[in-house]
Amino acid sequence: THSFSILSGKGIEIYRRVQSRRSEQREHAAAYEPITRIGSGVPGLDELLNGGYLVGSSTLLVGISGVGKTVMGLQYLRDGVQRGERGLMISLDEPPAQMIRNAAKIGFDLQRAIEAGLVRLWFEPPQEIEIDRHFSQIEDTVETFRPNRAVIDSLSTYESGIGTVAREYRDFFHAVVVLMKEHQ
Repeated sequence: THSFSILSGKGIEIYRRVQSRRSEQREHAAAYEPITRIGSGVPGLDELLNGGYLVGSSTLLVGISGVGKTVMGLQYLRDGVQRGERGLMISLDEPPAQMIRNAAKIGFDLQRAIEAGLVRLWFEPPQEIEIDRHFSQIEDTVETFRPNRAVIDSLSTYESGIGTVAREYRDFFHAVVVLMKEHQ
């Protein structure tokens, strides 16, 4: 079973299930460079992490609302922009204007980074999520924009948007992690 959308003037667009097998390369994706680290944008945290996050790794930030998870994600993207790296921010919680305002509070001109083609900011209201279509769009964005860094904000909103089927939620995030590893 695959989901689809009926698009005005275009016809039907069919999306492969998130759970569908992908390429052998993706299925066997692993960290190509087990030593190189990427700065988090937070000097004290980088010190604790022996220089930052490992290339190709996924890191989960957990905390109550307002603790600074989104700000840490913005700092991570800012650090990449300062190094000339592309970054992707997918948000289900905060629309672009709010994200740009929040970034300005930490001295990050997110609007300029977007205009320079270094950051792609993607907001999708959780009420509009159709998981197979959404994952297909993430795949397309990663394969065409080729970000060096990616931030997804927030997992709890995905959980409420995907619904109560725990397996779909797990499958979706497993697929996202494997996609990001494949593209490092």
